[in-house]
Amino acid sequence: MYEKDVKKIFTKFLEKQSKKFKTPTRAAPDLLIDNIAVEIEGSWINFKVTLEKYVRYSLEYPSLETVFPADSLDVIKLYQLFLLEKLLEKKKRPPIKVHLVTEAEKGNFAIKTFSTVQELYDKTVDRILDNLERAKDLAKDEESEKIFLTLIFADEEIKNLLMEETKASENKISLEH
Repeated sequence: MYEKDVKKIFTKFLEKQSKKFKTPTRAAPDLLIDNIAVEIEGSWINFKVTLEKYVRYSLEYPSLETVFPADSLDVIKLYQLFLLEKLLEKKKRPPIKVHLVTEAEKGNFAIKTFSTVQELYDKTVDRILDNLERAKDLAKDEESEKIFLTLIFADEEIKNLLMEETKASENKISLEH
């Protein structure tokens, strides 16, 4: 999903909620909502550049919100966001709000909001552990293989469960007229 499409979906979501936002013109966050920095990403992210912006914005603005396609997060990105939030917590800064976007069906999108990265992180870990819990009824070698494959393909597990979680959200946006 391209960043411009994610931005179009998210701004329509904000309009639907009657939230006022600004699009800054200078080098600044993608959106400002009541002076809160909102940074919007596409599926293909240079996460080092992104993290640098997140650090800067989370210290310059009252708080930070991020918007991602549900398929763009992986183990490393999720953990880096989690660590950033924990570091901000130590500096008495607010947590990072995360909005995930995915296509629910052609032309219709779903948005899932997590009030903190911790909430997103916990939900992800819990869902993976629930999936592994079902493996305990398998034969030992099958259980071992299931655990191993889950760990090896954790990025895909995360993308799939976040897309499922987002699609199940009640926040729906249609780009068709």
